[in-house]
Amino acid sequence: MASTPAAAPAAAAPAAAQGSAASGASETAASMDIIRKHAADARWLDALDALDALSADEIDDEALAAEVRHHGERFRSAKNAFEDPEDDIHQWQGRTERFGVETAFRYDDAGLLWLKTAGNMEDVDLFHTVAVLREIQLFGEWIPFLRQSRVVKEQDFARLLAHFTIGTAFFRRDCVFRVAACNHALSGASLFFEGRSLDDDVTEWNGAAVPPRDRSWGMERMVVRDFYARVQFLSQFAQRCEVVVCVDLRTRLPRAVLDFFLKRLVGLFTPVWKSTSRRWREAPEI
Repeated sequence: MASTPAAAPAAAAPAAAQGSAASGASETAASMDIIRKHAADARWLDALDALDALSADEIDDEALAAEVRHHGERFRSAKNAFEDPEDDIHQWQGRTERFGVETAFRYDDAGLLWLKTAGNMEDVDLFHTVAVLREIQLFGEWIPFLRQSRVVKEQDFARLLAHFTIGTAFFRRDCVFRVAACNHALSGASLFFEGRSLDDDVTEWNGAAVPPRDRSWGMERMVVRDFYARVQFLSQFAQRCEVVVCVDLRTRLPRAVLDFFLKRLVGLFTPVWKSTSRRWREAPEI
């Protein structure tokens, strides 16, 4: 009779272990649900942070994990492009300021030109700032030297493929460019964008045919090696907009001439974007 009470805790141990396992499984499922929701809302940085907190055994959806890693790592690169102090101090050169916009440049190991521009957009609300970016087919009305732009395929509200052409009558370049957005508003009070050109041999993107290369005289397909942008919320009617881009125009023009053109073009982007956002805000409603 004396041994019966002692047996009770031993019998309860498996039940406690089962309860702990069930609790752990429930927490893991909740974590995966959070990651799934972040991905659905294009909160790729938050989704990647949540995924990194799980062990390999806790991930029950490898396809989702792969998608989060793919997009999350790209947006971490975008975030680092604006927040890495060592990169900013040691690599960027030729800092200039025009129209309240700072511009700098650097060359990478392959000799390609990288450009960085940043400026505040005041007296403009976030809605109109982002709305101008969303209307890709209207870029030709406000971006200098842009001859045409259109959306080839919209995968969802945060990912799309665009085709645009820049240049003059004697020098033209087109580009097929995929771009994605990351909602980092709750965690970092900002939006991130990242993009790059498709490879030359790609003919299809998410079921859409890639526009063929124009072989006419003076035309070539340029390459956007990398594109990063951040819209940082400063207040209800002010943002700081930053762009880092590496473009290969595939031309035999002297590098000094080419670099001069690109530096001026990128430096104009933010002030023209700001003025266009203000015009949209002040336009009468239809």
